[in-house]
Amino acid sequence: MRIGLVNNRGQAAAELAILGVLILMSFSFVMNFGQSLGRAQQNKMVSFRKALKTAYDQNGTAIYTFRKSYNSASADSGFFQGKESTAESSYNVTWSKGVAGPHGTSDEGMYAYWQINNAPAIELPTVDQYHYSPTGQESDNKIATPTSVYKVDDNRVGVYNYNLSKQESNQDIDYNKNASVVDTSFGFLHTRINTNIDENPGDDNTPTPRYSVQEPRLFGDVQVYNYSESWDVPHD
Repeated sequence: MRIGLVNNRGQAAAELAILGVLILMSFSFVMNFGQSLGRAQQNKMVSFRKALKTAYDQNGTAIYTFRKSYNSASADSGFFQGKESTAESSYNVTWSKGVAGPHGTSDEGMYAYWQINNAPAIELPTVDQYHYSPTGQESDNKIATPTSVYKVDDNRVGVYNYNLSKQESNQDIDYNKNASVVDTSFGFLHTRINTNIDENPGDDNTPTPRYSVQEPRLFGDVQVYNYSESWDVPHD
């Protein structure tokens, strides 16, 4: 009987340990999914506002892509360290009064920007091209047409530091906790533009794209997160 009782207790302890791991994994999955969904939705709203403001300021069409690097809370990372994640979204907004572009011009009015975190937005290069209406009518002048990003070489490096110090006196024990993350992103934007223009966009015959690749554009940004807390524990 004693042997059976010991075995039952051991089995119960093992099952409880496995159940705890499963609960922790489930909680981590739900937390990560919720954070990713919230970050993506927030990034979409920020991208749309940036595109709307840029289109208004430029009096034309703005294609705005915003990329945000996050350190999401994670159950399997260090205190305040978080887990690296990224959200990116793009919006195309037109807001113009009269002819698009600066006053007195007819060859401008389309702009494209790419931004990461709080770094200055990068204006993508343009190529002069004729534009065609749905009926095939050609524009009077070539219009500066922005290129598009087709690949991002993104390198991300996070440096994490954590320190917990304790100082004891006759009255109490003082604790100081400090954590920091230096999140660095850098790389190149690869842009291109389709040179095989559809001269009859109203029909169903879309020509095969033929791309002209532009020179890569360098980008970089550094984000710093800090956490500091102090407390004391009096002696009994």
